[in-house]
Amino acid sequence: MKNKENRYLSDDTEELDYKKIRSQLNNRHKKTQNNKSESDKVQKRKNKKIYLTNKKEEKTAKRSMPISGIYVILILLIIGFIGFASKSAYNKAIASIDTPEKIAEKFKDSIDSEDIDSLMKIVDTKNGFDQDDAKRFLKLMKNNEKYKSDLINRIYEFSKSVGKDENYQMDGSIKLVKDKKKFLGKYDYKLYFELIDVNEDNPESIVSSIANAKKDNKFFPGIYIQSFKADDISFKREVAIYDGDLDYKDNAFTLYYNNFNKDQIIPEYEVSEGNKDITIRTLGNNDAEVFVDYKATGLTVDEFNDINPKNVPEGSILQIVKFENGDVTKSNPHELGYESWVILHLNFWNKWW
Repeated sequence: MKNKENRYLSDDTEELDYKKIRSQLNNRHKKTQNNKSESDKVQKRKNKKIYLTNKKEEKTAKRSMPISGIYVILILLIIGFIGFASKSAYNKAIASIDTPEKIAEKFKDSIDSEDIDSLMKIVDTKNGFDQDDAKRFLKLMKNNEKYKSDLINRIYEFSKSVGKDENYQMDGSIKLVKDKKKFLGKYDYKLYFELIDVNEDNPESIVSSIANAKKDNKFFPGIYIQSFKADDISFKREVAIYDGDLDYKDNAFTLYYNNFNKDQIIPEYEVSEGNKDITIRTLGNNDAEVFVDYKATGLTVDEFNDINPKNVPEGSILQIVKFENGDVTKSNPHELGYESWVILHLNFWNKWW
């Protein structure tokens, strides 16, 4: 204790040296203050560094948040677009399928509008069905309202039945058939025309033929021209070939000559105004058909006489023909001279049987 207290005593005296004590205390205080100041500076630097680091992280976080949000939005948009595109593609694929119901509607529209191109788009043409066949078929539909209505109804009924049973088969020469396999195992459907075998039943004295056969006297349903040749005259008529007629049996159609109707005759000699005055006189047969140069004019005796002068020059062959009950009765041919009228009588012994 004495040594400790002696630190504050001067060498000359043992009394306390207050100046020295204050000086030492001041030095110690300064040192303490300096140390504290240095410590504060270090702490401030640390705090500043932490503050700057936090600020940087805060700014980085603020910048990263919008970028992350944009990425999320982009991803959602991409997913939404893919979903929309997939749904759109699905709907488009479904809409592109020619179902039986669609074909039934398109068939009716093409028939009502008599549109060959629209009909061809829904027809299976692998068996040679072409635009000329379509034209003949549309003419059949126009001329035969009953068959048209029956066929359209039959196709509609099939379109409903095949929806319940895909193996359901349609009867008749015109039917709906599966075509190409499409989306989700669904099939396109097409309209299919089968060829019909045609037989001609004529008297031995008459030879006939039908133009535009596909092969071996086979025809698609439609209106055709049948030509006849007998003795010295020839004539043509329109005939309807289809599976709705009573003469259609076992996928074959028979054209009977005794079903001939004079209104079916197609004129081949057009009588018009000309330089020759000529009138036909006959005994009660003014409804008979007039033939010039062995060709049908499509005119009765009365209709022929109403045109004067006419384009029937001297040297022409005049004849009258009557079609009745499947029989054809004709007059003898007369070569026209300078006369202005001729008498033509039907020869009932001159018949085609």
